[in-house]
Amino acid sequence: MRIWFVRHGETEWNRTKRYQGHSDIPLNENGRRQAQDTAALLAKEPLSAIYASDLKRAVETAEAIAQTHELRVQQKPELRELHFGLWEGLRYEQIMEKWADELSLMYEHPEKGCAPKGEGFCELAKRAWTALQAIREAHQEEEAIAVVAHGGTIRVLLCLLRGKPLQQLWDVAIEHGQATRIDV
Repeated sequence: MRIWFVRHGETEWNRTKRYQGHSDIPLNENGRRQAQDTAALLAKEPLSAIYASDLKRAVETAEAIAQTHELRVQQKPELRELHFGLWEGLRYEQIMEKWADELSLMYEHPEKGCAPKGEGFCELAKRAWTALQAIREAHQEEEAIAVVAHGGTIRVLLCLLRGKPLQQLWDVAIEHGQATRIDV
């Protein structure tokens, strides 16, 4: 099975470097352009299904891809980004002022750290992996599908698919609008 993991296009909060998490922020103009570019890149790929997180930024990106394939986007809330709790809407500097130890732990040991009133990467891994397994079971081995999600979600799933520990999460660079192909 071929899976195209696509990170949503840019939002205004991405541009201003705010932690989004479960906040439902739409794409900005640049993000809509990135979504169209990704749709053009995948236009000739024989996709049989397109799945997305239920957050606007992922759905908008997925809809651009779906339009070129005449497919319906199937939303999966389990594919949402990490829930950043009290950090949502804040910039890195603001978080460092109040929660330096917690933020450092999350970046140094993603398998242990988490935002206050948020979730950790282990929780994200469980829900995203469950969703991906259900998606895989719904399709034949020779099919190609797209999964439109978020940077953290895609990094976690790539670690799991490659048999890598979550400590290597930050080794994977995922840009906005980027499509990453995995043959499973």
